[in-house]
Amino acid sequence: MRVQRQGIGRGIQGPSPCGRRGFFITKFDIAIKKQLYKPGLRHYEFIYRDNLYRVIVMEVSMNILYRAEATATGGRTGSAKSSDGRLSVTLDTPKELGGAGGDGTNPEQLFATGYSACFLGALKYVASQKKVKLSEETSVSTSIGIGPRDDGKGFGLEISLTVAIPGIERAEAEALIAQADIVCPYSYLAHNGATVGLSVA
Repeated sequence: MRVQRQGIGRGIQGPSPCGRRGFFITKFDIAIKKQLYKPGLRHYEFIYRDNLYRVIVMEVSMNILYRAEATATGGRTGSAKSSDGRLSVTLDTPKELGGAGGDGTNPEQLFATGYSACFLGALKYVASQKKVKLSEETSVSTSIGIGPRDDGKGFGLEISLTVAIPGIERAEAEALIAQADIVCPYSYLAHNGATVGLSVA
């Protein structure tokens, strides 16, 4: 059974603090507020800024178990490597983004690869908790689209996941995928945003 699930690109509707109703807030308009988030609750705070409605999502408190580090040079046409040397890639800008193409990879492919692997890991975890045996052929394919945002201030991402779970009925597959979407940290990032620390070396 193949099930497709959309990520960023969806929005939420709700009442405006300025009295308007039915406005649309895209996931690209998410900002992060440094406050304790109570597990199991989704607290949205609507604000009006720069002629745009934005939604602030409370930050989730967590204990860091593992941290990966990588450094890029040259931008989208350059190279990147992890701090432990296990990953080393050449980067080339796709022609669609004004580059020459080339044999190198790009940030969108790396993000898609990481998201696919992480979501499949979350799916296997959820299935094991429910005593469901997944086929070895179970797979997750992630599509990452990039383009200019409507606000004219930068670029945004569109994310979609297609999950193939052979031998599982559609209803059961959808239930497993929905739970995996809650467990997967990449999905949490896509739906709720994350705290980004910026500093000068």
